[in-house]
Amino acid sequence: MGEARRDSARSVAVVKNAARRLTERQQEFTVCDQPMTWNMVHFDVQLVGGMVFASRPDRGNGDRRSKTLVATLPLYLNALTGKGAHLVTVNDYLARRDAEWMGQLYSFLGLTVGVIQHDQSPEERRAQYAMDITYGTNSEFGFDYLRDNGMATTREQQVQRGYNFAIVDEVDSILIDEARTPLIISGLLRFRPISTTSGSRWSISSCASKTWLCNRLASEAKELFDAGKVEEGGLAMFRSSSASRGQTAPAHDGRPDKRKAIDKAELQFYQDARKEELFALKEELFYTIDEKSNESDLSEQGRAFLNPDEPDSFVLRI
Repeated sequence: MGEARRDSARSVAVVKNAARRLTERQQEFTVCDQPMTWNMVHFDVQLVGGMVFASRPDRGNGDRRSKTLVATLPLYLNALTGKGAHLVTVNDYLARRDAEWMGQLYSFLGLTVGVIQHDQSPEERRAQYAMDITYGTNSEFGFDYLRDNGMATTREQQVQRGYNFAIVDEVDSILIDEARTPLIISGLLRFRPISTTSGSRWSISSCASKTWLCNRLASEAKELFDAGKVEEGGLAMFRSSSASRGQTAPAHDGRPDKRKAIDKAELQFYQDARKEELFALKEELFYTIDEKSNESDLSEQGRAFLNPDEPDSFVLRI
């Protein structure tokens, strides 16, 4: 612990000395296309704050300029490992401004600085994440994480390089206010071709074309309705509609009693007392589609059908 504290104190001294030299030079630069001159040197209280930040980050809010300068101390220390350091802020403007502003100090110390902006290409993002210190917003970092772990199929398609150290600016806004808004990402769902035991190749669309099960259930529902077994017919039609997205011929023929039986079966199966029964019912199908929530999912049987040797290949691990 003592050696770590000495390393922290040395790095703090190096950063303050760099800030002092830039001030003596009257270093001129631009931030967000505005001309500026470096005139900041860390106060003693900021030095203490920076050392504390490295081990136990302070979550208080203070002067924007004060916090921005304090953050340079732990960011520099943790960037020295070569594993990268992140600063998470609330919008693209602040990310760019602080990266260009504090970047003068980091560059003087021999470190590279990157910034993530919403309109960057994957190649640009990968280059920014490769920098020693990277600034960006919580949503951009979050979306990049989702793309890397949910949509990228190879390591080359991923943009983030790892997670070592991060400082969250405006933590109450990011982790409380912004956390109420979910990050939703969409894209094309691609599966690699998979050889089945028969040597044929199947894709997700091939599985979707297997409507024979839905048609059989719809036929059973019609037979049950015709036999006067309305409740049983409603159950069979609900099972069919779970995977057909309404593409099978309706068995209720517009009759209110049949439509009511189907709705009743659906409501019953979504009650907590019958959740296990609903799960078992859906597992009889290859896949299910919920139009109300716009969700679809492969069942265990569907995954085994597509890839008998490795059914878990269709499970996304995040």
